[in-house]
Amino acid sequence: MRAMNHVLDRGWAFYWGTSEWPAAELAAAHAVADRLGLQGPVVEQPQYSMLHRERVEVEYAPLYVRVGARPISQHLLDFAASSTSRNRRCDGGRNGRILLSFLC
Repeated sequence: MRAMNHVLDRGWAFYWGTSEWPAAELAAAHAVADRLGLQGPVVEQPQYSMLHRERVEVEYAPLYVRVGARPISQHLLDFAASSTSRNRRCDGGRNGRILLSFLC
């Protein structure tokens, strides 16, 4: 967590995130970040499809309330990336980057 915050403080990244973390680990990461005054993970990239829905729809549901997060399905991001890259940057001008799958 401190290493990722060093990267953020140096301006080498705008946010950091995780991929396939269980809800308990995400909650623990946010608790540590709050306790130490650090930036916790901002994005989570879970597997989510018609066949793999439980993590996003059930396991992460308490996190949506606790950390103020919301799910965004990948197909919506694909659409946003394709439409905004032609017309405008979707992040206010930070190199056209967008967050993947789980925004706080």
